[in-house]
Amino acid sequence: MTDNAKLIQGSPEWHEARIGKITGSRFKDVLSKGGGVTRAKYMRDLLLERKTGICVDGYYDKNMAKGQVVEPQARTYYEKVNNAGSDIYGSVKVEQVGFIDHPLEQYKGYVGISPDGLIGIDGGLEIKCPTVKVHLEYIAKNVMPSQYVAQVQGNMWITGRQWWDFESFCPEVKAEPFWCIRVNRDQAYINKLASAVDIFIQEMVEMQKNQVEVDPQLLIDVTEGGCSELEWQVKLQNEIRGKIRHGLSCAYMSGTPIDMLPANPTDELKRTINLWVDFIVTGE
Repeated sequence: MTDNAKLIQGSPEWHEARIGKITGSRFKDVLSKGGGVTRAKYMRDLLLERKTGICVDGYYDKNMAKGQVVEPQARTYYEKVNNAGSDIYGSVKVEQVGFIDHPLEQYKGYVGISPDGLIGIDGGLEIKCPTVKVHLEYIAKNVMPSQYVAQVQGNMWITGRQWWDFESFCPEVKAEPFWCIRVNRDQAYINKLASAVDIFIQEMVEMQKNQVEVDPQLLIDVTEGGCSELEWQVKLQNEIRGKIRHGLSCAYMSGTPIDMLPANPTDELKRTINLWVDFIVTGE
């Protein structure tokens, strides 16, 4: 593992190590079908991070805050449960790590994860500290929650490990605060994930070549003002698009001559103009 694995999760150095990289909790977005909005937005976020060195993802809610406080308790509880009945207390130990970069050269600087823990030489641990309602649903269904499959299998992809325990911990549920299920390595799924990541990186590299230079200080000012870089870029592009299209529409309606364009454009020409406007704004 690289030196980043020694970092403390949540520290400034840890945040810096993650900038511009595909991370475990976002593998599901990379797998989004049809190049959807979520996948495209995530790619834009990473491109902005790689250009500016600024973390775009500033989302943080009360459940995430709770997780930071409760996660150490969950880790301790996991060790206690798995060491119950053991002749040597402490035979199961969860190793805390920072950020693990993908070991293959082709993914260097592009992919990494922040596991909640590594166990022995073959295992790992993913901890969630959900609401009471969600925790009870996990217990009732007793299956691996589908929304975290990509993250867990991705952790095994990068670490090369064979199994990963998924733990739900909710101390408010006094009778049953702990639920855990073991997930085995699924090589077929991992192959699919790796292929999706390969395509995602290729697209991101191509987009990076066409990006327009933006003053990093301006982006910092915008972020501190409560508007993310992505939101600012989208708003600016939409404003430019709107002004160009409005100008063309006014010219047609007033009869103002526009070189090379007919007075009554066909639908096909209108589509061409829209594509041209998008190209002028984004370079795509």
